[in-house]
Amino acid sequence: MTTKQTSLKRAFGAAALLTAALTLAGCGGSDSNSPAARSTTIKPISESAYSTKLQQIGAILVPALNSLGQKSSDFKRIETHVGTGQAALRRAAGYLAVITPPAAARADNRTLATGMRAFAAQLTQLRKAAARRNLKAVIAADDAIDRSPAIKAMMAAAADLQHKGYKLGQLAPSNKG
Repeated sequence: MTTKQTSLKRAFGAAALLTAALTLAGCGGSDSNSPAARSTTIKPISESAYSTKLQQIGAILVPALNSLGQKSSDFKRIETHVGTGQAALRRAAGYLAVITPPAAARADNRTLATGMRAFAAQLTQLRKAAARRNLKAVIAADDAIDRSPAIKAMMAAAADLQHKGYKLGQLAPSNKG
């Protein structure tokens, strides 16, 4: 496996570990029905239930992201499956936005959701590069994902949740949780 292929594998793996600013429709503003407003009035779920939710999200998200493949030169596969990965990331982010995690997990939960939205947005550049059959551009898009502050923050949030004792399943940075 070349360094470039390893880089693509690492990027998708990193995103899967959890793996744009809040642009999800309906977020922001002062609407009392918004997920952010509701989360302050709804009783948080238990630590165990939150761990279960994270594991369920990972079980759906990781295979969707793995559908992109592991080779930078697999243009057709990347181009074809980016939409699947983006949809899974956006659904996961939306789900995280409407649950009320335990207090100790709230900031990390927000970071995960924000990172997932950012990753979904960044995949567009990867798809465009693959559509042009431009290996250099695919590798550059992959590297940009690797260096993304949102992705790094998402990975740190996942590690923090794991450190706090939450079981993340496939979202765990070490894949042990």
